[in-house]
Amino acid sequence: MHDCAAAPLSEAQRLSSLHALGVLDSEPEEIFDAIVQMAAGACGTPIALLTLIDVQRQWVKAQVGMPGITETARDASLCNHAVLSDRLLLVPDAAADLRFGDKPSVRGPPYVRFYAGAPLVLADGARVGALCVVDRSPRQLDPVQIDALQSLARIATQALEMRGALLREQARSADAVPRQAAARAQALAERGLCADAPVDDQLAYALLHRAGDSTGGRARAEEALRTSQQFLSQAGHVAGIGGWALDLGTERLTWSEQTRRIHEVDDAFVPTVDHAIDFYAPESRAAIREAIDAGMRAAHPWDLELRLVTAKGRAIWVRAVGEVVCEDGQPVRMLGAFQDVTERKGLEQLVARQGATLRAVVEAVPANVSVVDRHGVLQFANGNFERWCGAPRTEILGRPLADVLGRVEYERSLPWFERVAAGETVSFETECVGRRDSAPWAVTYIPLWNEPGRTDGFVQVAHAVRQHRIEAGRPMPASQRDPLTGLLNRAGLVAYMERQMAENGGATLAVLCIELAPPAPGLARHGPAVRDRLLQLFAQRLGGLVRPRDAVARLGRSTFAVVLAGIADALHAGAVADKVSAAAQDPFEIESLRVASAARVGVAWGLKPGQPWTSLLTRADALLHGALGR
Repeated sequence: MHDCAAAPLSEAQRLSSLHALGVLDSEPEEIFDAIVQMAAGACGTPIALLTLIDVQRQWVKAQVGMPGITETARDASLCNHAVLSDRLLLVPDAAADLRFGDKPSVRGPPYVRFYAGAPLVLADGARVGALCVVDRSPRQLDPVQIDALQSLARIATQALEMRGALLREQARSADAVPRQAAARAQALAERGLCADAPVDDQLAYALLHRAGDSTGGRARAEEALRTSQQFLSQAGHVAGIGGWALDLGTERLTWSEQTRRIHEVDDAFVPTVDHAIDFYAPESRAAIREAIDAGMRAAHPWDLELRLVTAKGRAIWVRAVGEVVCEDGQPVRMLGAFQDVTERKGLEQLVARQGATLRAVVEAVPANVSVVDRHGVLQFANGNFERWCGAPRTEILGRPLADVLGRVEYERSLPWFERVAAGETVSFETECVGRRDSAPWAVTYIPLWNEPGRTDGFVQVAHAVRQHRIEAGRPMPASQRDPLTGLLNRAGLVAYMERQMAENGGATLAVLCIELAPPAPGLARHGPAVRDRLLQLFAQRLGGLVRPRDAVARLGRSTFAVVLAGIADALHAGAVADKVSAAAQDPFEIESLRVASAARVGVAWGLKPGQPWTSLLTRADALLHGALGR
């Protein structure tokens, strides 16, 4: 690790160190190609680049996922910001970042959203470029991926310095004999220094040829290659990524140690192209053959996730990445990376199944459900929300919530938006949220967390709170309705229970007796209207917890009853009781006041044959006022 605690270098000094490497505008080299392949694999991104920041340009030494790119303007580059610090530059969403939102690569192809760049810091402290990974969707890296990216950046830096040292050695040994250097390269290869990563004999020869016939140059080259080899091997093992290389002239296929582990073959196994394809599951072979053919025809890279069967018969998922290297317009070799992604693939499939289930549930619930990002833009809406808006989802998704709600309603909701943005779950009732419905609505905002201490938007759930209905479509006589809350009164509860007993019996009935706590002493000075409004809001919350077939009644000043029909066991009734308690504890918004309250609940479930329904109410009331009351 370099000591970078000294004062930062000037731009002139930085450029001098960069130019001394002698790497700008050089040909592709496999060690750097292998590093970007490993970076993309470790971080799970479609794009990775090794860039160097020159006077007015960003030059690309190696890349995966952006074929054909060699340089861009420096001021348009995100890596230009990465070289301003020794620390990793992490940009979860470039489009939302004021520094990068107007960059051409963000507004247009390749549509960069996520970026992570680890600076390449030389021994003298010069930050000459960056190893970066890029995705077209906002995301984050986990700690293991961050460590892998930074480790690979150190490997790349060491390889650049090694390369520069060899070039300088070449200048001191201009009369070296290439044939002798080639012999040393062959000896180096025979000792196995290049067996575990795509650093093959050709690269070793090229590096040793630059070193000339100097014994010191050879020793430094061998040591540098050994060190880089060890780094690559360790990084590949940690990230679970293997390398491979195919010489198209000799048809020699080389696998790294990690690639052999993934295939579960021993060191004696000699891979061939046919062997490699035969490892793929039958349904995957056509895809890999087509990718190889396209690479040969048009130098198209590939990045596939396919099923594979190991030598021991295990079925796994692998990520296979490869590209064709051309010289003078002709393909001469292929190289790529290989990674076991079975665990991630299984998690993705599980998440996809759970996501499909969740979407089905969200579409089925009788409520408006939407998701708003931290910039106030609507990202998801279910069918009920779509119908409430009176516009198809294709027209409202991606629009600011202010446009969807309307300016008046949006500004009225701003205090709640501010609270949910601060991480608070907010529940409130409002007289008019909908455009077509003037009924009161119960609304809950639930914060979404992107990382500890930071919210990334919120989920909005809203449902209309109407006078509680007993069974769909059944009219409620005024004599059975409580005038303050619109719930059943005692007469209405009696009629409901008698009807349930006549039609279904009492074996699956449950009764919850509920007593709302008296108001805080300080609330009395606001007058009885606030207390009445508290009862109304609590009644609305109770109505939102039960089904249309159930009943909610107000039996006294602060006493309520909930009847649940068709309940299979007491646990279900207990779960509803817990929800009632939670609904009472959530503060109520009444005018400018936040009113706290609480409730006790008694629960009774199931009648034996011959027992009257009143015994359920008596048992629940006794539990409410006894030691077992919730």
